[in-house]
Amino acid sequence: MNSNIFFAVTFAVTLVAAFIFLNPAKKKDGLAKNGWERKAELETPTKMAGLASAPVRVKNWPPVHGQKFPDVDLFDHLGKQFSIASLPDTPTLIEFIAMSCAGCQAFAGGNKYGGFEGFASQTDLKSADEYFKQFTGHDLHSVDINFVQIIFYDLQLESPSPEELAAWRKHFRLDRHPNTFVVSGGATLTNKASYAMIPGFLLLDTNRVIQYDSTGHHPKHGFYTELLPAAKQMLDRRQW
Repeated sequence: MNSNIFFAVTFAVTLVAAFIFLNPAKKKDGLAKNGWERKAELETPTKMAGLASAPVRVKNWPPVHGQKFPDVDLFDHLGKQFSIASLPDTPTLIEFIAMSCAGCQAFAGGNKYGGFEGFASQTDLKSADEYFKQFTGHDLHSVDINFVQIIFYDLQLESPSPEELAAWRKHFRLDRHPNTFVVSGGATLTNKASYAMIPGFLLLDTNRVIQYDSTGHHPKHGFYTELLPAAKQMLDRRQW
C-alpha cells in the first residue's frame, strides 16, 4: 500500500475512534439527545396537561400572599422532616422548582455548573444568588437570610426522592451553605397549585408572613423590581 494512502486511512480511522470515544452517549436510536430534546421528550402536552390539572388535596395549600407560609409536611435531602416554621429568625426566600424546568435549572446555577443531569438550562438567566447579590448587595447564602428550594417534580415529573434532592444540592454546590435548604413535599404537593407557581419565589418576613409573591408566569410582584428590592430593605434594616 502507498505510504500516503496508508497514513490517510490511519488518520481517518483515528478520527472515527476519537469521535466514538469522546461521544460515549451514542444510543441505538441515534446520537444522545441534548438537554432541550430531552426536555421536549419528557414534557409532552398530555403529561403537562395532567400536571396542570392534578387536584389539590392539601387544605392549606397553596401559600397566600399576606398570610403565614402554610404548615405543610416537607422533607429534606436526608429524608428528615423539615419545617419552614423551625428556620432561624431571619427573612426567608423560597423558590419553587421542577427539575426539568430550564428556568429553574438556570436560577439554580445551570449556566455556571451545567444543567443537572444534562437537562437544558435557560441561557439568558443568571443564578438566583447572582441576582440577589446584584439587586440587594447581600449574599443569598449568608446567615442573614434563609434560602429554601422546594422541589415539586424530578426529571420524571414525579415527586423527588431524598437521593435526588441530595444530588441536585451537590451538583449546584448548595451543600456548602448552612442556611440553604433543598426540600420536597412529596406526592401530596404535586398538584395544579404547585405546578402554577413554577418557576417562582416568595419572600417571607421574620414572622414567616409572605410579603412578596413572584411565582408563576403571572406573578403578583416583580422579582427584580419589587421582591429583591424589598429583600434589600429587610436585610439593610437588620444590619443597624
